[in-house]
Amino acid sequence: MTYSDIATIPPAWLAGLTADDKRILDQMAGEESQFFRLYIAGEPRANHTASEADFELALMGARHTRDPEQIKRLMESSPLARTGDGRDAKWSRHRTYLDRTIGAALQRENEFQFLGRDMKRKGLIGAGVLGEAEETQTDSVRSLADFQRDPDAMRPPAPIIPRLAWAGRVTLLASSEGWGKSTFARAGAAAVTTGQAFLDGAAMPPGDVLWARLEESEYDCMMGVSGATRFGADPNRFLVWTPGPAPVAELIARMQELRPALTVIDSIQVLATLAGVESLDDAAQMGRALGDLEKIGREVQTAMLWLGQGSKATGKYRNSSWLGHTADLVLEVQKPENDTTPIREFLVPKRRLDVFGYRVKLVGARYELTTARAAATDRLEVLRAILTDTPQTPDQLAERLERKVRGVQQDLQQLYRDGKAARTGSGRKGDAFLFAGFPHESPTGSLACRNESSGCMPADNSHVQETGNDDTVGELWEDETCPV
Repeated sequence: MTYSDIATIPPAWLAGLTADDKRILDQMAGEESQFFRLYIAGEPRANHTASEADFELALMGARHTRDPEQIKRLMESSPLARTGDGRDAKWSRHRTYLDRTIGAALQRENEFQFLGRDMKRKGLIGAGVLGEAEETQTDSVRSLADFQRDPDAMRPPAPIIPRLAWAGRVTLLASSEGWGKSTFARAGAAAVTTGQAFLDGAAMPPGDVLWARLEESEYDCMMGVSGATRFGADPNRFLVWTPGPAPVAELIARMQELRPALTVIDSIQVLATLAGVESLDDAAQMGRALGDLEKIGREVQTAMLWLGQGSKATGKYRNSSWLGHTADLVLEVQKPENDTTPIREFLVPKRRLDVFGYRVKLVGARYELTTARAAATDRLEVLRAILTDTPQTPDQLAERLERKVRGVQQDLQQLYRDGKAARTGSGRKGDAFLFAGFPHESPTGSLACRNESSGCMPADNSHVQETGNDDTVGELWEDETCPV
């Protein structure tokens, strides 16, 4: 066989392809900058998985044909094909894998975009169709004066959820598991779907919410005890997304397609893991996996609320500092006093927006802003309600409330100073303070007596004075006689 004969033999990868398949390949080779890396060399991007390369090639095919079988033939003729009986034969072992990957790619490159590209190839329309960017991008310089003359640029970002999410911005809301971040976010998201006021914000036109469900079941997200239904979400506007084989690319496609007012990701660490990040503490890996998500979210002006896993001890967000650097606002839920308290406190370790730390209280199916003073009052009333005629130690009461003993001791002293609890004992070793409720009230409903020997107190506290002794918290001087 001569050299000229060898030159006429078609490449092995063209075997079994139709004439139209070969036309598509020629078209891809001329238009796609990654064609040779994916189709000829079969190489994933650096630090990317083979599955991500599969999806890239499927996307490439979806930009040139809407026929899933044709895309499948092209992919199976590439070096990326993982078929056969070996350990790496993912395409053969998981029979629906390739079909699902191609289906996701066809959804990402939807019919409208495909037709626009086809018309552009035929010269029927120019560049920039369907929001498609020009091929060449250049840098720019803008003065402060130019910026100030632009009325659109001068507008601050619109709040989508007051104190929580803004159009085109990223909020990282972090806490340990079970501290209520998803419940709070879902209540705010439900308000977005109905246009109802939330916290101290005003009512707004309703908008769509795209909720990326990555940690909980679909039922729990929609119908569970802290699901969207509890907070009255509009069922047509609360949209729950479940990832496919290429989660970040798929989520980006949904954001571009749906243009939701709010996109919630629960949780951002799980999304990164599904996207192939091997070390959540590696800023470079996190940036490569999630950078496009942040960029597109800002471009489509969706308010991005990333729910993050936090430390069990402090609630501070875990893993890579990339999360904190990328977010415009970092909110961290403080550890609740106990599992039953309806109050949550949020700290703001980082902000580019005009919001500071705040407290909320869940009342039924509605969150209300509260203050430290109001929160303390609620806490005292709960403690007062479990006081009985039988004296109890602070340790016993703390165990019943599932609170720390030191905090309960301080609250009991406050109730005692306010005339709302009786106290016996000296507080010295062997004679610990005991606290009880009052056995009787005056006819007007006010507490009648607080003489420690009789368990009662005058209706006013005019005879009680602070000792000024810092060594004994809450120690009081009282009249020697009781009016009762």
